[in-house]
Amino acid sequence: MQKKIKKCSGCRPSRRDILEKRDQWHKDIHRGITPGYRLAWLARLDALYLQKLMSEFDLGPGMIPYVNELYRREGQTQEELARCLDVNSSAAARSLAALEQRGLVERRVNPKNRRQKLVYPTEKNFAMREKFFAALEMNNEMLLRGFEPEEREQLMSFMSRMLQNAIGALEED
Repeated sequence: MQKKIKKCSGCRPSRRDILEKRDQWHKDIHRGITPGYRLAWLARLDALYLQKLMSEFDLGPGMIPYVNELYRREGQTQEELARCLDVNSSAAARSLAALEQRGLVERRVNPKNRRQKLVYPTEKNFAMREKFFAALEMNNEMLLRGFEPEEREQLMSFMSRMLQNAIGALEED
């Protein structure tokens, strides 16, 4: 006899949960809930949409920043990537291993320091580059649909100020 696994109330909802309950959540979103709540939901929904867009590349949302950063500057060490993306080195190692397994990155010995490995995009990765950036642009357009150019600028300005506030709060003490 199989036990039913009870979902804890603190678990993040799945895509199916979101679609099934979207009407209720739509009402909740407009009830005046805190900015943090709205930002968390926006991040979750954006990640789901981005995952859908990136499915043809077999990329999860956590791998996208690595691919993007390696297009910007290939040949970084794992430590440099982790620092640049503000993640811990073990998270970077797991993501890079998954990308390597998919044939999207390769690690080469650093000729200047043979103990280090440098990370490079593969030919397979470069072949998807144009479609990758097109998917990112589609995601941005989805988020900003219906906004006038001035509103887009204003939104980005507000978000920058919110980020500065959050960073400042963490630096206090």
